[in-house]
Amino acid sequence: MTLPFFDKASFTNLVKVLEDETDLISGFRATLKELSKRVINGENIDDLKDDVVRPEIDKLNRKFRSITNIHRLSIGASVAAFTISLISIQVDPQNNFQTLFNALLGSSAIGFVATEIRFQQELDRLKDNPYFLLWKISKAIK
Repeated sequence: MTLPFFDKASFTNLVKVLEDETDLISGFRATLKELSKRVINGENIDDLKDDVVRPEIDKLNRKFRSITNIHRLSIGASVAAFTISLISIQVDPQNNFQTLFNALLGSSAIGFVATEIRFQQELDRLKDNPYFLLWKISKAIK
């Protein structure tokens, strides 16, 4: 397998990213091969970097920030629902077991699980971008 040299990337970080994202290597290699062909055909490598690669990396950064911000808000809402449940239990200690169970594990737990599933699905959609592996390696360098 041929991978480009990544300046400032430790071998350990590179190996970890490649182990985590093994299923993305073939797509990344195809994208890298296409870029290499364009350079061989006379296109300027700096132009390709600035006009093709960098916009894709920036797009992934924007999407990732958006996904994580929405995830934080959703987690905050789940924590708030759980806190409100605790307050309601404290206010009325005569609640039976079913009421306590529903208050503590009902909507807040379901909301938390739904939030995590949605977050993972959004991250999986990011992986459809052929530059995702390059983006992930660049994040590991920083």
